Amino acid sequence: MFFLYFWIIVVCVPFIVQGGGCNAFTGATIRTYDSTTVVGDGLSGNEDPTSSTGMEMVLTHSDYTTSCACGIVTMWQFFGWKAGTVVFYVLDGNTVRGSYSVHIGNQSDENFFEVPMSSDLWIPISNGNRLGFFTAGIPMITYESVGSYNAGYYNTAQSEKSTGGTVAGSGTTTTDRKYAVAAYVNEAHSPQFVNAPYTTSIYTHDTGNVIYKAVVLDVDGIETLTVSKVSGNGAFTWNAATLELTYNTAVNAGTYSVSLRVTDSCTTSTTETITINVVNEGPRLLNLPASTTVLETDSGVTTLHTITYSDPSDTVTCSITNSNPTTSNFDVSSNNIRAVNPTYDFSNEQYYDLTIRCSDGTNFVYSNFVVDVVKNEPAFYNPGNGYLPASIFVDRTSSVSIYQLDFTDPEGETVTVSGTGGDDGSFTVSSTGEVSTSSVLNDEGYDLEITVRDTSGFLSGPYVLSIVTSGRPYTFNAVPQFVNLPYTKHVMEHTPIGTFLFKAGIITVTADIDYETVTSLTMDIQIDDGTDTTTDTITFTIVNVNEGVTLSIANPTLNADETTVRGTLFGDPGLSVTYVDAGDAHYYTMDCGADSKYFYLHTDQQIYFAREYDMDIGLSGNATCNITVRDEGGLYDTGLVELTINNINDHRPKFPKNNYVFFVTTTTTFFAEIANLSATDDDSNSHGSTNGLLSYNFQSADVPLTEHLFQINAAGILFVRNVTTYAENSHEFAIVAQDDQSMSGTCSVTVIFSEAPSTTTTTTERVLVFSDDYKNYIWTFLFGLIVFVGLLVIGFIIWLDPVVNAYVSFQMMRLSGWCRKTPKVREPKRNVGKLTVTVNNKQLENDPDNALPWELLAKDSDVPELNYVQASIEERKEKTDKEYKNFAGLPVFEKGKGERPESARTSVTQDSDGRPESESPKYATFMSKEETEIRSKAEDGDDDDEGEDQWGNLSDRDHVVMTPVVSYSQNDDWD
Repeated sequence: MFFLYFWIIVVCVPFIVQGGGCNAFTGATIRTYDSTTVVGDGLSGNEDPTSSTGMEMVLTHSDYTTSCACGIVTMWQFFGWKAGTVVFYVLDGNTVRGSYSVHIGNQSDENFFEVPMSSDLWIPISNGNRLGFFTAGIPMITYESVGSYNAGYYNTAQSEKSTGGTVAGSGTTTTDRKYAVAAYVNEAHSPQFVNAPYTTSIYTHDTGNVIYKAVVLDVDGIETLTVSKVSGNGAFTWNAATLELTYNTAVNAGTYSVSLRVTDSCTTSTTETITINVVNEGPRLLNLPASTTVLETDSGVTTLHTITYSDPSDTVTCSITNSNPTTSNFDVSSNNIRAVNPTYDFSNEQYYDLTIRCSDGTNFVYSNFVVDVVKNEPAFYNPGNGYLPASIFVDRTSSVSIYQLDFTDPEGETVTVSGTGGDDGSFTVSSTGEVSTSSVLNDEGYDLEITVRDTSGFLSGPYVLSIVTSGRPYTFNAVPQFVNLPYTKHVMEHTPIGTFLFKAGIITVTADIDYETVTSLTMDIQIDDGTDTTTDTITFTIVNVNEGVTLSIANPTLNADETTVRGTLFGDPGLSVTYVDAGDAHYYTMDCGADSKYFYLHTDQQIYFAREYDMDIGLSGNATCNITVRDEGGLYDTGLVELTINNINDHRPKFPKNNYVFFVTTTTTFFAEIANLSATDDDSNSHGSTNGLLSYNFQSADVPLTEHLFQINAAGILFVRNVTTYAENSHEFAIVAQDDQSMSGTCSVTVIFSEAPSTTTTTTERVLVFSDDYKNYIWTFLFGLIVFVGLLVIGFIIWLDPVVNAYVSFQMMRLSGWCRKTPKVREPKRNVGKLTVTVNNKQLENDPDNALPWELLAKDSDVPELNYVQASIEERKEKTDKEYKNFAGLPVFEKGKGERPESARTSVTQDSDGRPESESPKYATFMSKEETEIRSKAEDGDDDDEGEDQWGNLSDRDHVVMTPVVSYSQNDDWD
């Protein structure tokens, strides 16, 4: 089309004056020379004075006013004389709607110029817009003198106006000048969807996710586009501001369509369909993996955890598929994880890891639930009043309360209290720990050992309550004696300072007792009554108390980049444990709630990714994990770690195909679109293509050879830049799509220019052949090498093993014999007529199962086919001589009747014609059909039927006995 326009403008018409509409010129282009005229001859030839610098021309004549309602200026034509830069304007009133600069070099005469504009410089134009131009230096645009032609007005000493600027509203009016300026106005193109129609698949409960982001294109590059939803299910909502289609409400599995429409400022529109395949995904567990704790003493049926899930259309059923260690303590009922009459033993199993399988009848999902067993601890005495061991002073009174024990069972179990040591039954201990006297106390002191037992059978004690009585009289002149020494007493570590331990001299705790420092103490006690002394020993055995652990987290906040590799280190939280008990062991667990499936705490106390974590699929990027440390006694401490995952640029832009081939004719117009090569980027953040931040360029090595031929815009659309100088040829180059962090993807493009017309643009990904991949040569060589080595090994085995060697040799000999076997000679097919034999007017049938009773000797040269019949009958001689029956001395064939006599094969002579004769008709004489008829007529007078069978009565007929009458006929119609 470009060449057609050029020919019409330059050759056919002396000048064109147009106040054009769409797809036409607006303005005046004057050119009168033809192909035989020197350039410049007969042109408009007039120019403004050289003193008119800074000339701003506003063309108000109707020839320079467009009547296209909505279009774009894509090309300028003008005549110019002087060197310099001319700026063309499109004016909306006095406002510059767009401008385009053209520089002209030195020239000696007036010349015609036609300047196509690249798509990114196109200028919008509408009905009533006008043209204008500006030259900073000497005026450059020539004109034709036309009487009373008011082209417009001008001003000098002006400056260039940019888009949105304002030109002068009045000036010097031209009265006889038609300026050689024209702009070609294309009708505005309809807007397009770059990435629609579009088909995607989502899961039924992936609500809240963006499933499609529209990318629209205005080829003109000048209009404001609006995208709206035309129709579709209400579960899919459209955001016109962000151009995003979001799946907000769960729907049943199926295929749904949403129609979207893009409209430009010219109200032209394009509608495309987005197809969404909603797939029934397995149930999504909302509160698994998880964990809980149980007491070692728990029993009965208790619910440990209720599983919650998300599945919009199906009922989900869960079950336990595995337990580590194996146990029958748990089940799942109505999606409740229960403990069913459990029997826990902390010494053997401290926790259970249950594998939970949840299914909606079609799909299923697995997760984990951990049950931690807390060790059952015995009851302990609370510090202060009521603590044991202790020592008290009491009166000798009976039936009074003397001490109230203060104890606690960690599990809240019922405890049983018992006491021993009051041998005379002077004391009672109630179930609540109240110690009372049951009789008058006669001794001066008692040691009452008290034991506390919980319902699980765990004991605390025995611990001693030392009771000292008052009012006993002294005995003079007697050696003092200890009534309760020697004695061994158990003392809990960290017993409070000041606690009474023993009544002998009132022993109390004066410093902190640490089991890790000392495990026992021995004290010698001496009593002196002023006359005599007695010494004895008390031993204190320190009882180790589980003091628990303290967890410290040096780095409670960690962050790491998203990853696609399982087992990637996330970070070191800096875990450390403080505990007092010597030799006590501890272990860690970590619970991140719903995010537990993405992270795990390794035995090296560092946090790792348990699976791929991709922010681009909608993950939150934040997780809170509760880390628990437990000691052997079941005591624990916890701390929180906040995990933050960084959304990084980890996806390269991708083209739909790696290789493209396009066919373009050499007559293609300027800036014709070849194809849309827009790429995609899966990154969901600002690096991705969803925010339009991809840039397109030619590969650096291809730029010098490609940039003047082709152009690719910001939307990835490839254009022909200039093909007027092309011959048939092909051009190969690479296009690079790059995001804002220099991650790029590349595709190979081949553009073939051909004179052959093409109605379609074909995009073909080049088919790879065997030689394109060097790996094919490698595996072919390796395969041949393996086969060769295998044959060598087999040959070596055959050569060394005598048995195998002999077997292979034997088989090869058999094979060679078979190959040399002479094939059986096939008899040639004879195409002979049907033979009919008649004996004594009886027709004989050549039946393989009922053969003739004699051989036929054919010597009649008129019937050569009989020789073949004779040979056939002789071959079957043995089959024909089976069962015969004698009749009147003649061997007559009757199937199944008697044996053939030996006389049937004797006395063979020859007649005068050389034919054999015998007593039996072994040979038959063949006659022609005419001879047969004559002899038949001669025999018709004899009506004797004696001995007549299949062949007639052969007795008493010499001519028949010696030479039976045989006639034949030949029918060539069958073989």
